[in-house]
Order: sequence, then C-alpha cells, then structure tokens
Amino acid sequence: MVKRLVWGVSLFMLAWSGAAQAGPPGFSDKPDTSNDNHLWRLDKQGDFFMLKTKGGTAALDANNARGKLYFNDKQDKENDNQLWRLEKHGDYVMIMPKGRNFALDANNGTGAPYLHEKPDKDNDNQLWKLEKHGDYYLIMPKSKKGTTLDTKGGK
Repeated sequence: MVKRLVWGVSLFMLAWSGAAQAGPPGFSDKPDTSNDNHLWRLDKQGDFFMLKTKGGTAALDANNARGKLYFNDKQDKENDNQLWRLEKHGDYVMIMPKGRNFALDANNGTGAPYLHEKPDKDNDNQLWKLEKHGDYYLIMPKSKKGTTLDTKGGK
C-alpha cells in the first residue's frame, strides 16, 4: 500500500511539474508575421518585461540561469526568472534576466538560445532587434540576419 501511494505521488508530481513547462525557444530562418510562433508579447513590469507567447499563455523563464530556458505557463510577475531587462545598444538590445549578470545569446542562430555568463555588447550573438508589428514583436538576432526567435523551437 505504501509503495503504491509513493509511486502514485511520484507520477502525480512528475506530471504536474511537466505541465508548467514547454521546450525552449528556437529559431526560424523565415520570419513571418502571420505565424503566431514568431510573434512575442512584451509586457512591461516596472523596469522589466515579461517575454510572452503571442497568445500570452506562457512566459519565457530563465530557469535560475541554470540549464535551458523554457516557457512557463504559470506566469508570475513576482518571479525574477520571468522578468527581463532590455538594455539598448544602438538599434539593438541585450536581453538580460533580472538580478543576474547573464545575456541571452543567439548561439549563432542555430539550435536554441542560451544565457551567456559574460554579457558583451560587442558580441553580435547577444544583440537582438525588436521589430514591432502591431502589439507584437519579432525578436531577431543580429548575428544571423533573416532569422527570428520562434516560440515553438523552430518547429
């Protein structure tokens, strides 16, 4: 009976923890404003922003700057992992998680972006163009022109 209860609780916790997370963002080499996966909501929260899917159903989470970024459907404006600073550098911005000295790195526009532990405004992989389309944005890396950040991992 105890083994069955522990097994049941373990399965419940695994299912519950997975429900709040979706895979990391990726890239698409064909920016398309009619594709909802390419459009992002930037919801201002004081001096920071929540980066959300177009439908607003999930927020990009920095995952404590450990491991992969992911989309969290349990949005919380008090959660520093879901708050991002946009630091302007000319026509581009660096995207940095609140309270951490990391920058979103485009990884040369391949695979998945990650948090680089050495922010560098001279590194094109850490500079992003925010192109406004109505209430939404394409987020495009300077390092790979013609590419956009895709909320579905480029799929």
